[in-house]
Amino acid sequence: MFTIEKHLYFLLLLLIPLFVVVRHYYLNWQRKKQLEFGNPIALQKIVKFSTVNHEQFRFILFLTILFFSVLALVNPKFGTEKNSVTAQGVEVVFALDVSKSMLCKDVSPNRLERAKQIISQLVNQLNAERMGMVAYAGNAYPVLPMTTDYALAKMYLQTINTDLISSQGTAINTALKTGVDFFDNPNAGKVLILLSDGEDHEEAAEKAAIYAKDKEVKVLTIGIGTPQGGPIYFIDEYGEPQVKKDKEGREVVTKLQETVLENIAKNASGSYIYANQTDEVVALVKKEIQSMKKATVKSQQIAQQKSQFQWFLGVALVLFLLDVFFIENNLFSFAQRIKREKNE
Repeated sequence: MFTIEKHLYFLLLLLIPLFVVVRHYYLNWQRKKQLEFGNPIALQKIVKFSTVNHEQFRFILFLTILFFSVLALVNPKFGTEKNSVTAQGVEVVFALDVSKSMLCKDVSPNRLERAKQIISQLVNQLNAERMGMVAYAGNAYPVLPMTTDYALAKMYLQTINTDLISSQGTAINTALKTGVDFFDNPNAGKVLILLSDGEDHEEAAEKAAIYAKDKEVKVLTIGIGTPQGGPIYFIDEYGEPQVKKDKEGREVVTKLQETVLENIAKNASGSYIYANQTDEVVALVKKEIQSMKKATVKSQQIAQQKSQFQWFLGVALVLFLLDVFFIENNLFSFAQRIKREKNE
């Protein structure tokens, strides 16, 4: 794959035809002035060591240097490179509720999108932490394996929706067990961040929280929604917006179950955070992560594109040195030799 980093610098290439035009008019003006000074035969005798071809060559060399300098400035990128990165960090797993109740709009734009915004902001705060992601509703499935590729994590995050898992419900217990089993570094601090409205949970969730505690995994629960709640909006198979209703035809109202999430966090020796303001949630979670035990994390990161500007800059530099130290000095030596011959 080939890309250009700074396309704007290509405008400098317009200087090449500009210099050609200017030099053309300059040479015509110079020729006219020389004819005014004397006839062509006399001028040829006076400046017989003049090197028109040499000057032409130097001008072409100058334009070539300019061309390669511009190519260096635009910084073409192609090829791949691998960098071994060693740093201190913890392991983080996000467990995201994708049940239909997360489509409630009691928080803007809706619960699921608010949860994804929080995860995205938290990913921005990660440094050397390895992270993974689990999505759950009536069951739990891995979405992203443990990685330090945060750009890839954000890409996967954007694809998550409530249609990802067909079985409905909120199997927090399964999400906790799946998330706990994600961790693979016994020396690093482990934190499982669970984002949910706590609706339709199973009683086994509190036992799963104890399981997380036994595995030395800190669980942070983040409550998405409001205690007042609201209806569940969704798009039907015909693409029409609908409101979820019960068997009696009444609108289903879903509410944030803070007590559920608080008990899960308590049983896992973690903390419950109400997602009222995204910035506050991010700050609190970041503080929790920074206080945890860190371990050496070594990973291979692949840079998709490698800068190649140095090759073009090198060519420009070599041509410049050739002009300064070889061509110009030869011209000076040639002129001096002609003068000595005339004096003799």
